[in-house]
Amino acid sequence: TDFSQRKYALEGYLAPDTYRIFLSATPESIINTLLTQGNAVVDSVFYGDTQYYQDSEGTYHEVETYDSDLTMDQTIILASMIEKEAASAEDFARVSAVFHNRLKMGWKLESDPTATYLSGVNKLALSNDEISAVNAYNTYAVSGLPAGPICNPSQAAMTAARNPDLTYIQEGYLYFCATEPTSSVLAFAKTKEEHEANVAKYRPLWEA
Repeated sequence: TDFSQRKYALEGYLAPDTYRIFLSATPESIINTLLTQGNAVVDSVFYGDTQYYQDSEGTYHEVETYDSDLTMDQTIILASMIEKEAASAEDFARVSAVFHNRLKMGWKLESDPTATYLSGVNKLALSNDEISAVNAYNTYAVSGLPAGPICNPSQAAMTAARNPDLTYIQEGYLYFCATEPTSSVLAFAKTKEEHEANVAKYRPLWEA
């Protein structure tokens, strides 16, 4: 993995959680604590026990997993994008499916949070300059994943990155966008026409 283009070497690997930190703690000890927890989360997501679900008759079935060809680091990068794009575990898996589908098709991911990662701007409606900025993180400009994670993703986002919504995979969802600014709900679409209709509907609300 090439870390030379990454803004922060440890971005994506410091587990978000609640920690007890003593006043005497050194910066190095705090980082080690976060990295230790990060390793525990990674172990759970990538090497944990097989997951099962129970049907209406009480029978347990093994959860069907997605055959991803992403490396662990790439999966963490994807998880960081999912974390920034969605707000619920259900939408985490749906956003993951959209990104996996676009990666399979060789499409650019066109994720707004990657376009503003280096600037730190956080808003719903991006300008043309922000979208067209050429850097290693902006997935409007680069193909595939950004140069590195754009946040420290939760365990739920990592799980979704490994296990996208299989229905959304199979049905070929390729787009999503925000809805009302006060809502965390996302609008998903299979075609560019459907997506453009969603954007036309909600963009005035983002800009307002």
